Amino acid sequence: MENQERPLPEKMLTAKEVAHRLSISSSKVYQLLQQGAIPGVRIGASVRVDPTDLAKFVERCKSPNPSASFEQSSSSV
Repeated sequence: MENQERPLPEKMLTAKEVAHRLSISSSKVYQLLQQGAIPGVRIGASVRVDPTDLAKFVERCKSPNPSASFEQSSSSV
Protein backbone atom coordinates (compact mmCIF):
# COMPACT_ATOMS: atom_id res chain seq x y z
CA MET A 1 0.00 0.00 0.00
CA GLU A 2 1.41 3.39 -0.97
CA ASN A 3 1.87 6.18 1.53
CA GLN A 4 -0.63 8.82 0.41
CA GLU A 5 0.77 12.10 1.72
CA ARG A 6 -1.30 15.25 1.60
CA PRO A 7 0.38 18.08 -0.27
CA LEU A 8 1.54 20.93 1.94
CA PRO A 9 -0.85 23.87 2.07
CA GLU A 10 0.33 27.11 0.54
CA LYS A 11 0.30 28.82 3.92
CA MET A 12 0.19 27.38 7.40
CA LEU A 13 -1.48 29.55 10.05
CA THR A 14 0.15 30.85 13.22
CA ALA A 15 -1.64 30.59 16.57
CA LYS A 16 -2.30 34.32 16.37
CA GLU A 17 -3.92 33.93 12.93
CA VAL A 18 -6.04 31.02 14.19
CA ALA A 19 -7.12 33.12 17.19
CA HIS A 20 -8.09 35.97 14.88
CA ARG A 21 -10.09 33.69 12.56
CA LEU A 22 -11.97 32.12 15.49
CA SER A 23 -12.30 35.35 17.51
CA ILE A 24 -10.70 33.75 20.56
CA SER A 25 -7.50 34.44 22.50
CA SER A 26 -4.13 33.05 21.48
CA SER A 27 -3.90 31.30 24.85
CA LYS A 28 -7.15 29.45 24.09
CA VAL A 29 -5.69 28.38 20.73
CA TYR A 30 -2.60 27.00 22.50
CA GLN A 31 -4.88 25.19 24.94
CA LEU A 32 -6.83 23.60 22.06
CA LEU A 33 -3.57 22.63 20.36
CA GLN A 34 -2.24 21.05 23.56
CA GLN A 35 -5.49 19.09 24.00
CA GLY A 36 -5.27 17.86 20.40
CA ALA A 37 -8.61 19.45 19.47
CA ILE A 38 -6.83 21.36 16.71
CA PRO A 39 -3.97 19.48 15.04
CA GLY A 40 -0.77 21.48 14.89
CA VAL A 41 2.74 21.20 13.52
CA ARG A 42 5.65 22.21 15.72
CA ILE A 43 8.54 23.82 13.88
CA GLY A 44 11.20 24.64 16.43
CA ALA A 45 9.51 26.85 19.02
CA SER A 46 6.69 27.79 16.61
CA VAL A 47 3.37 26.07 16.03
CA ARG A 48 1.50 26.13 12.73
CA VAL A 49 -1.99 24.95 11.78
CA ASP A 50 -3.09 23.69 8.38
CA PRO A 51 -6.14 25.74 7.29
CA THR A 52 -7.87 22.50 6.25
CA ASP A 53 -7.46 21.11 9.78
CA LEU A 54 -8.87 24.34 11.22
CA ALA A 55 -11.91 24.06 8.94
CA LYS A 56 -12.43 20.45 10.07
CA PHE A 57 -12.23 21.57 13.72
CA VAL A 58 -14.90 24.21 13.11
CA GLU A 59 -17.15 21.64 11.39
CA ARG A 60 -16.77 19.26 14.36
CA CYS A 61 -17.77 22.08 16.73
CA LYS A 62 -20.91 23.01 14.85
CA SER A 63 -24.21 22.24 16.52
CA PRO A 64 -27.56 21.99 14.73
CA ASN A 65 -28.98 24.39 17.34
CA PRO A 66 -26.14 26.48 18.83
CA SER A 67 -28.42 28.48 21.13
CA ALA A 68 -29.66 25.27 22.78
CA SER A 69 -26.06 24.17 23.40
CA PHE A 70 -25.26 27.58 24.87
CA GLU A 71 -28.31 27.52 27.17
CA GLN A 72 -27.37 24.06 28.46
CA SER A 73 -23.74 25.00 29.14
CA SER A 74 -24.57 28.38 30.71
CA SER A 75 -27.25 26.91 32.99
CA SER A 76 -24.74 24.44 34.44
CA VAL A 77 -22.32 27.19 35.48
